[in-house]
Amino acid sequence: MRQMKKKIASLLPLLAVVALASCGKVVKSGEDIMFDENGNLIPSSGTTIKVWGTCDGDEKVRLTSLVASFNEKYKDYNIKAQFTDYASSGYEDMMVTTLNSKTGPDVFTSGDEYFKEWATYGFSENLDPYINSPYKELNMAEDIKQMYQGAVGRYHYDPKTTRTDGDGAHYYGLPKGSGSTVIYYNKTYMKNAGITEISVYEKDLDSFNAEHGTSYPARAFFSLNNKYYFNNKIEMNWEDCVAVATRLKKANATKGCQYGFLTSWWFNYGFSVGGSCIGYLTSENGGLSAEEVNNYYGGYYTFTLADSTVNYRVKDDAGITVNGNHYENNSMISYEDKFFLTDALADKCDILPSQRQAFTEYLSLGGYKDGAEATSFYNEKGITDKFYEIIPYKLDGGGKKGIAKNNTIVKNKNNELGNLNTILAADEKAGDQIVIENKEVSPNPSSFTTDGRVGTFANGQTAMLVEVRASVAALRTSMTDYEWDVAPMLVYREYDENNNTIRRGVPGAHSGSVCWSVWSKSTIKNAAYLFVKYVTCDEGQEHLAEAGTIIPNKKDVAKKQVEKDLEKGLSPANIGIFLDGAEYQTPGDWWFLRDNDWIDGSGCWAPRLNNYVRNYKLSLNDFYASNDYKNTFNLLTKYTEK
Repeated sequence: MRQMKKKIASLLPLLAVVALASCGKVVKSGEDIMFDENGNLIPSSGTTIKVWGTCDGDEKVRLTSLVASFNEKYKDYNIKAQFTDYASSGYEDMMVTTLNSKTGPDVFTSGDEYFKEWATYGFSENLDPYINSPYKELNMAEDIKQMYQGAVGRYHYDPKTTRTDGDGAHYYGLPKGSGSTVIYYNKTYMKNAGITEISVYEKDLDSFNAEHGTSYPARAFFSLNNKYYFNNKIEMNWEDCVAVATRLKKANATKGCQYGFLTSWWFNYGFSVGGSCIGYLTSENGGLSAEEVNNYYGGYYTFTLADSTVNYRVKDDAGITVNGNHYENNSMISYEDKFFLTDALADKCDILPSQRQAFTEYLSLGGYKDGAEATSFYNEKGITDKFYEIIPYKLDGGGKKGIAKNNTIVKNKNNELGNLNTILAADEKAGDQIVIENKEVSPNPSSFTTDGRVGTFANGQTAMLVEVRASVAALRTSMTDYEWDVAPMLVYREYDENNNTIRRGVPGAHSGSVCWSVWSKSTIKNAAYLFVKYVTCDEGQEHLAEAGTIIPNKKDVAKKQVEKDLEKGLSPANIGIFLDGAEYQTPGDWWFLRDNDWIDGSGCWAPRLNNYVRNYKLSLNDFYASNDYKNTFNLLTKYTEK
């Protein structure tokens, strides 16, 4: 989707050169800011920072006000910012043309989906020297440490290796704010379904139960003394989500509820078990031939959407070391390193589902149990898929050989994904065959538009909805017929008959993001960065957060904003869940590499999945056999080729 498109002619508004009067002189615009011998900012003879960004609707009002607040703060220094707004549509093409030219903005906004592409082209300035500046007015080293790493860390990047770590990785932008996904739910529908809500964090349950004489388990949805309860501070597991969704849908069917649960993204399911749609393999261990090893900058990416190898979360207090890499307790073993586990090391881990199981579980939400479309995913009625999972370190002896064999399986050249029963030896199988049944609680994509997700929740068609923080502002005004609140994202979790946890995954939430970047050709980079610091730290963040569309970058500022909202009695009452999600939020697949060509370019997997599989026009087996699926492997190797 995010190809570097053919350059088009653009009529760009040239911001007027502003003449500022100071000490009786007519001063020039464009002088960079300076500091005295003590490191203090000194008045400029006239500096205008040209700021360009996307904003639609109310966002223009917010950003214009933000710029005005910056100008007020620095007016005595003759420093001002001048904001030019653009609609989101066409912004990327226009900016690629502009940033390749000699005239443009000093500061610009960039979505995280094309941030890496612009950094690779050299459009964005390396901000590290400014972040670590000796001048206190610029230095942000401590501010960065106090930010949510899931928000700011995505803008730390090495264009050469495509990694976010290593000596070549630098900050090429700083986030406008963050706002991870949560589950919005209809409180009115909960009451109608006879579900009592409680709101107690798991860590506080023992003291709460002792104080109130209750015996609530550490589970989001449970029955006790013939009553149903929903704890909006604890993450539902996959089964509980379906159970709640089914109950809400049935109990409120006559009141307009058509769907129990709606999510447009599989990310949460995969992230919670340590999965993803791509995995990184080093050149040394990635199953390459001797000739291929030197073709890449350290390694390559492979397509893992349907990878059947199980995942591992460390459950040993001392941690474990695998393939030379140490993993702390509760951390996930990397895609490559799980092929180098041993039985002894695996015993110190929780075994979690494969990415394939997580992805299939997500698809099953919209699958039909009966009718003509009940066999759309699989050739058996009401089944989403059947397959065996793989013990990675036992596959062909594990290590490099295991990776090579798994590469053959997941590439599915000869329907290996459908024939795992015959391909795998008994000791390579991770248990019995996985059978995932259709759940029939979610709509298919053709039932709603991208903008319509929030609408289906606000009007009562959907009882629960996965959405980002930005939707809070709209729902505060549009959802007038129902009470609503939020709950944390799902976490893979298994319980015994007494509701004790016996195995659990990790929290997983995603967020989209926009950053502020300094143009590499700006002639006033210090001043441009001064603006970026202002809008991404305390004052600017407080200003933007008032609208209810972001979680501020810095944790202390975010906490203050939540307290303000609660004092005002604004929905949602459980707003602190956004702060919890901000701790573990990650970008979606659009951010993984420098562009989206491997996702939804011509002949790629995502359009085939979203337009055909999810709309019941193509089976999973046919999807895995398609060229759109298979071509993705070759596309991914291009990103790290020398």
